[in-house]
Amino acid sequence: MSKVQSPKSASETASSIREGQDLQEKTDRGKSTGAGPWTLDVGLFEVTDLRKTFSSPAGEKIDVLRGLSFSARGGEAIAIMGASGAGKSTLLHVLGGLEAADHGSITLDKFEVDRAQPHKLARFRSKHVGFVFQFHHLLADFTAEENVAMPLLIRRTAHAEALKHARQALEDVGLGDRSAHPVGHLSGGEQQRVATCRALITRPSLVLADEPTGNLDSSFAEELAELLVSYSRRHQAIVIVATHSQRMAQFCDRIMILSEGRLSPA
Repeated sequence: MSKVQSPKSASETASSIREGQDLQEKTDRGKSTGAGPWTLDVGLFEVTDLRKTFSSPAGEKIDVLRGLSFSARGGEAIAIMGASGAGKSTLLHVLGGLEAADHGSITLDKFEVDRAQPHKLARFRSKHVGFVFQFHHLLADFTAEENVAMPLLIRRTAHAEALKHARQALEDVGLGDRSAHPVGHLSGGEQQRVATCRALITRPSLVLADEPTGNLDSSFAEELAELLVSYSRRHQAIVIVATHSQRMAQFCDRIMILSEGRLSPA
């Protein structure tokens, strides 16, 4: 069943996201190429010797990430596969700055994610990172277009302009006629497309998707896979997807296996 946030938690979430963000940031970071689509100037994303340990309720140390290293460039889509509990979600959270690593370095275009102060890290996530989750956490009392526009509104983009961009994004994924519907009235597949539009609306350099097709039927899953991979290729962004789906992984440029805390080529 799809999970939709309550109004209270949605308000708290929006408030927390605002902290540390650059409220004067321009919405459009893409470079116009005239005849072609806009592209992003994304350099090397480099992860070196990443380590993360948790403690079990019994006090046992669990090494989830054990010296993990890899790199990626703009225009590349990477699938991370592995067994349940292998640490795929933890890896994405650490890469996006939602959780701190215990050791190692994460760098995107010379920005050191692992060493950034909290307000700079919040600004980095706002400007450069788009998250797509298995449970999309949409805002219950808002329409599809309002949900998609939320990241732009948080940046203080004009309300009319934000909604215009949101409607266009929804039209691009076949939801133009559903844009004014409350998200609770949408199917699971439609909600996940709304969540994906919300993640991409700010034109992030790095997109992190955690089991984005886990609750979708095969037709919606393939559509979402195509949407994410197309975004990376058309706009030279980096897309990293954690997935159990071999079909989803096959859309990507590279497949890596997370096992025993380390990544290896498939």
